[in-house]
Amino acid sequence: MHGIGILLLAWFALSSGQAPSQSALLSDPKGWVDLLADKSLKAWTRVPLGPVGQLAAGKTDDPSPWKVDPSGETLICDGDKVGHELLRIEFRNLKLKRLD
Repeated sequence: MHGIGILLLAWFALSSGQAPSQSALLSDPKGWVDLLADKSLKAWTRVPLGPVGQLAAGKTDDPSPWKVDPSGETLICDGDKVGHELLRIEFRNLKLKRLD
């Protein structure tokens, strides 16, 4: 009986005729900021954190584990080379919009 219910649910979902909605970026690209536009990450700040488990406390004088992949779309952390830290970026005049 469960199989029929699942089958009917799948049929209803496929026959509803609604196309998947686009992301906010694709539907209205103006106003978006590329966080990785500067591949050197100069606008970003390394923040050392305390030790966690086997991961030592971070030290910002260590070589940075952060880099942008060659495509320019992904931020990568080689976290096994340094201690516990995060990377942050600050904005001015940031406006948030609720997407329902």
